[in-house]
Amino acid sequence: RRVGDSTTTSEIKGGASAIVYYIILSHFGDLKTRVKYTLSVPDSCALKRGSRVTSKLYYFIIHAEVIIIMGDMISSLLFQPPTPTYLHPSRHFWLNTSTGSRIPAFFIERPNAQVTILFSHGNAEDLGMIYEWFNDLARVLKVNILVYDYTGYGKSQGTPSETSCYADIEAAYKYLTTVRNVLPEQIVLYGRSLGSGPTCYLAAKTAREGRSVAGV
Repeated sequence: RRVGDSTTTSEIKGGASAIVYYIILSHFGDLKTRVKYTLSVPDSCALKRGSRVTSKLYYFIIHAEVIIIMGDMISSLLFQPPTPTYLHPSRHFWLNTSTGSRIPAFFIERPNAQVTILFSHGNAEDLGMIYEWFNDLARVLKVNILVYDYTGYGKSQGTPSETSCYADIEAAYKYLTTVRNVLPEQIVLYGRSLGSGPTCYLAAKTAREGRSVAGV
């Protein structure tokens, strides 16, 4: 303890305990609880007065948590999964993503199709809502179509996020190129609304890797 520091040992211990509790809370607490705790750390705590080390730790954690909370709030506003719509099990299959999610997808194949569309749907949609429309679209355009659900949408579990969206479209693309043996030059990416994000992500990724898709 530096000279002139009036912080007591008990206050420092209390500050350290608050830091540990806060770290645990940030991992397991819900958003409302985390915000409430952030705003209610007692003024008497050494995190807010006295000890230079614990006060710096406090403000570092709070600033980091503000960023995390803002990200969570944006995600909760951005992703709005609808009530799951029914889709017969025979019409879809499952994909495993790099983040550990298991997401449903359907593939509509047309005879002699030269183009395969990889579609990323919009917000408040799932496979059950759009299957019939894409079945008709594949017939009219004479193309194959792969459509997938995001993590947390439809029959899939988990919580949707930007990271999971990217992992979801990567899993769908991997299915086309490794299971269906579709060449990247035959794949057209199509994203609607929310789906424009993962669509642009995958287009940029394949371009960087030197094997661009046919178009967007």
